[in-house]
Amino acid sequence: SVQHRQEIEARGLDLSLCQRYGVRSQNEAIAFDYLLAGKIHNTKLRRGKGDMPWAKSGVPLVLWNVDALKGVPLERELIITEGEFDALACIQAGFLDVVSVPNGAPVSAEENGEGRFKYLFKGEKLHPDIDKFNRIILAVDGDEKGLYLRDALAVRLGESRCLWIDWPSGCKDANDVLREQGADRLAELLMN
Repeated sequence: SVQHRQEIEARGLDLSLCQRYGVRSQNEAIAFDYLLAGKIHNTKLRRGKGDMPWAKSGVPLVLWNVDALKGVPLERELIITEGEFDALACIQAGFLDVVSVPNGAPVSAEENGEGRFKYLFKGEKLHPDIDKFNRIILAVDGDEKGLYLRDALAVRLGESRCLWIDWPSGCKDANDVLREQGADRLAELLMN
């Protein structure tokens, strides 16, 4: 829809890139397709802040863009964001090994139960497509909830291989940096 197109463009995101990654209008919602082995596993419907139901309930959560992690990481770093728009901003800045957590950040440090992070694991072990990365950049939001998420991810992924970004003043996440300061600045932050 025109409204969704305007919302995406207002975020500084490239429409055709978003479409290539399965972002589309579905009635009043912006729909994000979550693919698994090339097939739609589930779709998140974004109707507004905090109103983001899944198309199918009872389906195990997976990382958004998890299929991008197939193959051998050649000195690659994995980037994990807190939302799909932030992941798309990183992709637009030239980084393809990017995934988003499917369920945002916990509202408190107490809400870090294992069930919340099942998408990182295959059985008891860390998912091999995640575990193969030597360096993981936790590009989560720079607010209090983002810090809970950062710490919870670092504990599960291994703190020694995790790095995180201090976002520039006035920006709380990757999409803010893209919109306010451009793709080159975002790329620079992700590289350093």
